[in-house]
Formats: sequence, structure tokens, C-alpha cells
Amino acid sequence: MLTQDAFHAGPITGFQATLTIVDRSVSVVIGVGLFDDDLRGGIGALAFDAAALLVTVRRMFVLTQSR
Repeated sequence: MLTQDAFHAGPITGFQATLTIVDRSVSVVIGVGLFDDDLRGGIGALAFDAAALLVTVRRMFVLTQSR
């Protein structure tokens, strides 16, 4: 319900980018903190996760700049 209110509040470009990045980050924190999930270890997994995060942030930046 709050997300739908935010969609109606203003331009979607800035809000959608923020929601996409923050939603993924918060879900990882909740999974590890509340549900004791284990994160994958190793340099390969961390490199893949870092690359995926960079691609997501870059694509969200492109989204906010488009009209």
C-alpha cells in the first residue's frame, strides 16, 4: 500500500530507482539479521555479487536520466 502511494506521489524515475536498490539491500539485511541466512563465501561469489550490484546501480542511474 505504501509503495502504491509513493508511485502516485510524483515522477516515477527517481522513486523507482531508489526502491529497486534499497529493496534488494534491505531484503539481504533482513534475511541475515532476522532469519540467520548464510551468505555465500569465496572470492568468486563476492566478485559476482559486487558486479551485479554495480550493474543494477548503473542501470538505475540510466533509468533516472531517461524521459
